[in-house]
Amino acid sequence: MEELVSLKILKKEKYAFSVVNDFDADLTKAERLVVERRRGNLIVPDELVCDRELKARRVNVFETLQELEKKGLAECVETRYEFRLTKISTGLFGINRIFLPSSNIFPTLVASDSNDYLTPVSITANNAADYKNDFMKYVLAEKRYRKISKTEALRIQGFPESFRLPETRPRWMKLVGNSVAVPVIEKLIREIAGTGVFGGQKSDRHRTKQKQYFEQMSLFETDGNLFC
Repeated sequence: MEELVSLKILKKEKYAFSVVNDFDADLTKAERLVVERRRGNLIVPDELVCDRELKARRVNVFETLQELEKKGLAECVETRYEFRLTKISTGLFGINRIFLPSSNIFPTLVASDSNDYLTPVSITANNAADYKNDFMKYVLAEKRYRKISKTEALRIQGFPESFRLPETRPRWMKLVGNSVAVPVIEKLIREIAGTGVFGGQKSDRHRTKQKQYFEQMSLFETDGNLFC
């Protein structure tokens, strides 16, 4: 296994942490929430990433455990091996991807929300190494990134910005994530209708309603701008 790690095929991941029972040091709110969820003296991050309260309070379990390690209040007691070149839906420290202003695409929105972020920082570099260094320094290290807003989610899915949704993020993200991209459906309907498959089967009244429907649908076209 270690040979595969040296060949950069596998990587080591901290899987479980042991914590002490008596905490003399002051804990942050995030640290206390994580510690309170231990099983005996054991904390397994994979068991906490889906915890509703931690997600609602935006507690990053991995970063919090790192801080507990620095304070000497937690110690890694089990490591596991994972493939390096594979998709990790949870990302690194809760971050999957960060999109720059120059990006003209965005991944599929999902009901459970995603770990994809946006940054207002533009990066220009002469080579890949400089690009990476600038990204790590000015975006990642300074945490200059955020999740998409409700307005941006509506734009991505092709809905008008005035479309009414619940106020809380989990509720509106569930609805938007479970929806389909309106412009895609519009395109499919136009293509199907253009084949003439409905020819002679609809009255003039139905065709008029269909035309009005398409005219309304045109209001849903996105402008391609992800930033509000």
